[in-house]
Amino acid sequence: MKLVMSEMSNKELANYFTFLFYLPFTDQPLKRRKRHRRKQVKNQEPCLMRGVYYKNMKWQAAIKVEKRQIHLGTFSSQEEAARLYDRAAFMCGREPNFELSEEEKRDLKQQSWEGFLACTRRKITNKKPKRRMEPEEL
Repeated sequence: MKLVMSEMSNKELANYFTFLFYLPFTDQPLKRRKRHRRKQVKNQEPCLMRGVYYKNMKWQAAIKVEKRQIHLGTFSSQEEAARLYDRAAFMCGREPNFELSEEEKRDLKQQSWEGFLACTRRKITNKKPKRRMEPEEL
Protein backbone atom coordinates (compact mmCIF):
# COMPACT_ATOMS: atom_id res chain seq x y z
CA MET A 1 0.00 0.00 0.00
CA LYS A 2 2.89 2.40 0.72
CA LEU A 3 4.23 1.91 -2.78
CA VAL A 4 0.84 2.68 -4.33
CA MET A 5 0.26 5.75 -2.12
CA SER A 6 3.68 7.21 -2.92
CA GLU A 7 2.87 7.07 -6.62
CA MET A 8 -0.49 8.85 -6.19
CA SER A 9 -0.82 12.58 -6.78
CA ASN A 10 -2.16 14.88 -4.07
CA LYS A 11 -5.55 15.04 -5.78
CA GLU A 12 -5.78 11.26 -6.03
CA LEU A 13 -4.82 10.92 -2.35
CA ALA A 14 -7.48 13.43 -1.34
CA ASN A 15 -10.11 11.56 -3.33
CA TYR A 16 -8.98 8.23 -1.81
CA PHE A 17 -9.19 9.50 1.79
CA THR A 18 -12.53 11.17 1.09
CA PHE A 19 -13.82 7.86 -0.18
CA LEU A 20 -12.47 5.98 2.86
CA PHE A 21 -13.62 8.30 5.62
CA TYR A 22 -16.67 10.24 4.45
CA LEU A 23 -18.52 7.98 2.06
CA PRO A 24 -19.47 5.24 4.57
CA PHE A 25 -21.03 7.84 6.90
CA THR A 26 -23.21 9.61 4.32
CA ASP A 27 -26.14 8.36 2.32
CA GLN A 28 -25.65 10.85 -0.51
CA PRO A 29 -22.87 10.74 -3.09
CA LEU A 30 -20.25 13.49 -3.08
CA LYS A 31 -21.15 16.63 -4.99
CA ARG A 32 -18.77 17.70 -7.69
CA ARG A 33 -18.40 21.29 -8.81
CA LYS A 34 -19.55 22.10 -12.30
CA ARG A 35 -17.14 23.81 -14.61
CA HIS A 36 -18.77 26.94 -15.93
CA ARG A 37 -18.24 27.81 -19.54
CA ARG A 38 -18.79 31.13 -21.16
CA LYS A 39 -22.05 31.35 -23.02
CA GLN A 40 -21.56 30.77 -26.71
CA VAL A 41 -23.69 33.05 -28.86
CA LYS A 42 -24.87 31.38 -32.05
CA ASN A 43 -23.82 32.96 -35.33
CA GLN A 44 -21.33 35.24 -33.56
CA GLU A 45 -18.62 36.47 -35.86
CA PRO A 46 -15.11 35.85 -34.48
CA CYS A 47 -13.07 38.79 -33.26
CA LEU A 48 -10.40 39.46 -35.86
CA MET A 49 -9.18 42.85 -34.72
CA ARG A 50 -6.62 43.87 -32.16
CA GLY A 51 -7.93 45.38 -28.92
CA VAL A 52 -11.54 44.30 -29.47
CA TYR A 53 -13.52 41.59 -27.72
CA TYR A 54 -17.15 40.48 -27.44
CA LYS A 55 -18.71 40.58 -23.98
CA ASN A 56 -22.26 41.03 -22.67
CA MET A 57 -23.71 40.99 -26.18
CA LYS A 58 -21.60 44.02 -27.18
CA TRP A 59 -18.22 44.74 -28.74
CA GLN A 60 -15.77 46.34 -26.33
CA ALA A 61 -12.50 48.11 -27.00
CA ALA A 62 -9.59 48.06 -24.56
CA ILE A 63 -5.86 48.74 -24.64
CA LYS A 64 -3.05 47.80 -22.28
CA VAL A 65 -0.80 50.65 -21.19
CA GLU A 66 1.93 50.23 -18.58
CA LYS A 67 0.63 46.79 -17.51
CA ARG A 68 -2.92 48.13 -16.98
CA GLN A 69 -5.90 47.43 -19.22
CA ILE A 70 -7.90 50.55 -20.00
CA HIS A 71 -11.51 50.15 -21.13
CA LEU A 72 -12.14 52.48 -24.03
CA GLY A 73 -15.80 51.92 -24.83
CA THR A 74 -18.67 49.61 -25.75
CA PHE A 75 -20.16 49.47 -29.24
CA SER A 76 -22.74 47.59 -31.27
CA SER A 77 -20.30 46.74 -34.08
CA GLN A 78 -16.81 45.31 -34.15
CA GLU A 79 -15.58 47.97 -36.57
CA GLU A 80 -16.62 50.89 -34.34
CA ALA A 81 -14.73 49.37 -31.40
CA ALA A 82 -11.69 48.77 -33.60
CA ARG A 83 -11.70 52.40 -34.79
CA LEU A 84 -11.60 53.67 -31.20
CA TYR A 85 -8.80 51.21 -30.38
CA ASP A 86 -6.88 52.53 -33.41
CA ARG A 87 -7.00 56.06 -32.07
CA ALA A 88 -5.69 54.89 -28.68
CA ALA A 89 -3.05 52.73 -30.38
CA PHE A 90 -1.83 55.75 -32.34
CA MET A 91 -1.52 57.73 -29.10
CA CYS A 92 0.58 54.89 -27.59
CA GLY A 93 2.68 54.33 -30.72
CA ARG A 94 1.25 50.91 -31.54
CA GLU A 95 0.06 49.37 -34.78
CA PRO A 96 -3.61 50.12 -35.60
CA ASN A 97 -6.17 47.83 -37.25
CA PHE A 98 -7.11 50.44 -39.88
CA GLU A 99 -5.12 53.31 -41.31
CA LEU A 100 -5.99 56.67 -39.72
CA SER A 101 -6.58 59.73 -41.90
CA GLU A 102 -4.08 62.58 -41.80
CA GLU A 103 -6.68 64.84 -40.17
CA GLU A 104 -7.24 62.33 -37.35
CA LYS A 105 -3.50 61.94 -36.83
CA ARG A 106 -3.07 65.72 -36.66
CA ASP A 107 -5.88 66.04 -34.08
CA LEU A 108 -4.51 63.21 -31.95
CA LYS A 109 -0.96 64.65 -31.98
CA GLN A 110 -2.30 67.84 -30.40
CA GLN A 111 -3.85 65.96 -27.45
CA SER A 112 -2.11 64.46 -24.46
CA TRP A 113 -2.87 60.86 -23.38
CA GLU A 114 -4.84 62.08 -20.35
CA GLY A 115 -6.78 64.51 -22.52
CA PHE A 116 -7.59 61.74 -24.99
CA LEU A 117 -8.88 59.46 -22.20
CA ALA A 118 -10.95 62.27 -20.66
CA CYS A 119 -12.51 63.08 -24.05
CA THR A 120 -13.24 59.40 -24.72
CA ARG A 121 -14.82 58.90 -21.30
CA ARG A 122 -16.93 62.02 -21.73
CA LYS A 123 -18.28 60.65 -25.01
CA ILE A 124 -19.06 57.32 -23.33
CA THR A 125 -21.01 58.89 -20.47
CA ASN A 126 -22.92 61.25 -22.78
CA LYS A 127 -23.83 58.37 -25.10
CA LYS A 128 -25.87 56.52 -22.47
CA PRO A 129 -29.58 57.32 -22.53
CA LYS A 130 -30.77 59.29 -19.54
CA ARG A 131 -33.82 58.31 -17.56
CA ARG A 132 -36.73 60.66 -17.58
CA MET A 133 -37.86 61.86 -14.22
CA GLU A 134 -41.57 62.53 -14.48
CA PRO A 135 -43.30 64.45 -11.71
CA GLU A 136 -45.59 62.33 -9.61
CA GLU A 137 -49.30 62.99 -10.10
CA LEU A 138 -51.40 63.63 -7.02
